Amino acid sequence: MKISHNLSAINAHRRFNNNSLRMSNNMEKLSSGLRINQAADDAAGLGISEKMRGQIRGLKQAERNVQDGTSLVQAAEGGLNEVHSTIQRIRELVVQASNDTYSSNDRKEIKEEIDQLKGGIDNIANNTEFNTIPLLNRTKDSNAVGEVTVIDGSETQLTSDSNYDTQPSWVNGKIAFNRNSDIYLMDSDGTNQILFATDASQPAIYEDGSKIAYVRNDGNLYYSNSDGSGEVQLTTTSDVNFDSTFGSALAWKPDGSELVFKTSSGIDRVSISNPSDRNTIISDSGVSSPSISPDGDKMVYEKSDGIYIANTDGTGSVKLNDSGSGATFSPDGTKIAFSDFSSETSDEEIFVMNVDGTEITNLTGPMATASSHNHNIYPSWSPDGNFISFHSDNVDDPSTSGDIWTVEVSSGTSGANHMEGNMLKLHVGANSKQNFDVILTDARTSALGLNKVNVLNNKQAGESLNIIDQAIQTISSERSKYGAYQNAFEHINNNLQNYNEQLTTSESRIRDVDMAKEMMKQTKNSILSQASQAIFAQANQTSQGVVQLLR
Repeated sequence: MKISHNLSAINAHRRFNNNSLRMSNNMEKLSSGLRINQAADDAAGLGISEKMRGQIRGLKQAERNVQDGTSLVQAAEGGLNEVHSTIQRIRELVVQASNDTYSSNDRKEIKEEIDQLKGGIDNIANNTEFNTIPLLNRTKDSNAVGEVTVIDGSETQLTSDSNYDTQPSWVNGKIAFNRNSDIYLMDSDGTNQILFATDASQPAIYEDGSKIAYVRNDGNLYYSNSDGSGEVQLTTTSDVNFDSTFGSALAWKPDGSELVFKTSSGIDRVSISNPSDRNTIISDSGVSSPSISPDGDKMVYEKSDGIYIANTDGTGSVKLNDSGSGATFSPDGTKIAFSDFSSETSDEEIFVMNVDGTEITNLTGPMATASSHNHNIYPSWSPDGNFISFHSDNVDDPSTSGDIWTVEVSSGTSGANHMEGNMLKLHVGANSKQNFDVILTDARTSALGLNKVNVLNNKQAGESLNIIDQAIQTISSERSKYGAYQNAFEHINNNLQNYNEQLTTSESRIRDVDMAKEMMKQTKNSILSQASQAIFAQANQTSQGVVQLLR
């Protein structure tokens, strides 16, 4: 009999610990309902289960995505329903105007209602949104070259009269422009036009909107506050070219300390605070229209043989393009807009290129309405770089000598969050690239051709009926498409729910515990634990028998 090592107690203790551990594990599974509570329970099963859980949660989100997509499509179709009703009313009025029992004054009244209805269509198209996403003023086509995307259908006419409006300068929600040798200011949507200065041209608004520089008909350079007060004369030599139609643009230094401008002998700069501080940057009578980069380091200008870029002191001149005029930097300094003759359209168009002269994009050429203009010049960027204003001659309407237009562009460097094409991708699955494409609609009057509707005589009314019928057919087709989308979403959602259910069942087989089986194990291990505890106590009693031998 040995007492130094109670081997029986040690063995019983080991068995007791093992049984207690197994019983604890059984109780953990029974209390959680899961077979796998930690990686040690089933390493391979845990990996498979977690992958399935990712799929299941992705499917649940995809169901919500489909429901949101259904709501979006319903919102778009609802807007088209109102457009449809409005077009039907326009058609009714055109049929009425086709009858020669109405006088010219009657037809003018009918035209007035039609114009109001067309404005209502544009209002619906521009204001129908889902979560701020425009639905009915999306472009039908996008012509992307490099990083610049042309937004077809986004061109907007800001001025429309018999005057010659040109030389726009756009800063801080305001556009200054020249009209019949006078300078006007207007909001960037073409409203609130006010006279700013008489006998002046070539306006240039400083980037904070506080000052406007211009040339008076005495051949000198001036600037004043944006409200027209505090005029300051900067030159007295009468050698600054005054031209109310095609005059050279003026350029502010970004810090507002200097103005750069064309003279009869080249390009000069002058200090705003000290007009006597003036010198020539480039001595060449053939240069004009300087534009300073946002960082103040570079200048672009035009010559008879093309567009050049140089340092602001006139050194390091490099040709960017063999032709073009009115070059101007974008607000971020990565692009240059200019006007040039287009071989594709045989018109003068607005182009955009990189500052190194690469990736040239025709902006106005692809436009549905701007294609009717053959003289697009004087590009001026909006402060966010997403729009360009320009002067355009309208050859289709001789009564309009020239007007100010804007066109929307999207650039990969501008950070724009605007309408970029007409396609939305709805993610309708748990994995990458499981998308459903929704083609949105351009329901504006320009896209539907309704801007050409006229009823001032019987012939125009008859031609307008064909345009309206085509517009009705287009809207009908679009509404049918949206109805098909909703039906497709219903089937996609049903499939997602079924897929989710089956995948959840599979994940349950891996992860969930068989409660009956685990309770059986727990009962067995509980009995064994109690038995090992009793044996442990008996083993401790065995060594006490030695004492009996000593008595």
